[in-house]
Amino acid sequence: MRLPEDPEWTAYRARFAAEYDEMNYQKGLQHRVMRAGHRFLEKTLPSGRHYARVLEVGAGTGEHAPFVQHSFDTYTVTDLAPQALVVARRKAERAGLPGL
Repeated sequence: MRLPEDPEWTAYRARFAAEYDEMNYQKGLQHRVMRAGHRFLEKTLPSGRHYARVLEVGAGTGEHAPFVQHSFDTYTVTDLAPQALVVARRKAERAGLPGL
């Protein structure tokens, strides 16, 4: 038996990409925590290392990509929200990130 989706959840998913960056990266403590997490993750990887392929699961709108400290041939992002990936691609193009 499949349960119907919650209308609130459906509405949130529809506006997710438009609101994600504002909710998480514009100001306040959440902004600092999210960016610190991106920096910390990159510190765990060898700086300057080259990877043929990188897979980022749950990429949202692609905010992590500018923090990447290694080179890559292909950087694949995934997310449950297809519109978030559209935003991620636009950001990558503006930032000149190849292979995203």
